[in-house]
Amino acid sequence: MWPDLWQDPPEKRLPLNSIAKVTTGALVVVPGPEQTITFVRQERGPYAGAWLLPGGKVEFGESLADTARREALEEAGCVVGSMSGIGLYEMRGQWAHGPYHFIMYVFLAQEPARVPDGFAGHHVSAVAQMRPSQVRPHPTDMQILNDAGVADYPQADIDAELARDGIIMTSYLTTGVGMTAEPVLHAAQQIGAQIVVCQDVLFDGPATLAATRRFLDVAKRQDCTGLAARLQFMGVPQGRTRAARRRLIRHAYSMVN
Repeated sequence: MWPDLWQDPPEKRLPLNSIAKVTTGALVVVPGPEQTITFVRQERGPYAGAWLLPGGKVEFGESLADTARREALEEAGCVVGSMSGIGLYEMRGQWAHGPYHFIMYVFLAQEPARVPDGFAGHHVSAVAQMRPSQVRPHPTDMQILNDAGVADYPQADIDAELARDGIIMTSYLTTGVGMTAEPVLHAAQQIGAQIVVCQDVLFDGPATLAATRRFLDVAKRQDCTGLAARLQFMGVPQGRTRAARRRLIRHAYSMVN
């Protein structure tokens, strides 16, 4: 997940203060079979040894989406197709080699992928597909998975672990298609909406509920009018038939009419 800036042999390395810079990267939340998520244990970088999401540094001329897909393939053997955006994250901290400063864009793969049997990832010591409840990933990824609506780690635990490791993490979240919650609230206010329906939520069940809570949390933080607290929010899980979608949306309208 995290770029390794220290690959050159010692005789070619520059002084730390001459190479410290902001590193731009991308990562992707890749769902696996049976509501699992794909994790890798990287061998290098500030978060080496922790379970992380596949991702890494953007190469010159490469798009953010291409970076996420390449890293998923190299690190986890997963072929990723369609993706939606979760948001932009900034992470700053210190490690054995000095300060680091990452800007990471996070995607969510829209289709599950399976890690090939016996796959050995690039610069990773292990690859696994586990349910979030079965693993304790790095706190930065715990936050990302919560924001993606596929996990529900206690926020107090995340904050405590970030503070323990001296990590400053700032998130700039989207609603999933590159739009922040603010214009959604503005549009709802303009038309007098009472309910917001979000289609294609990735997972059914508890993760869907987590996704709705995350959206409302973001909306309330960005809302100065109190509108978000008055709105009802409903998620339509991905994979529903067109007829099922229509029934769910009619049900949503019946709730407010």
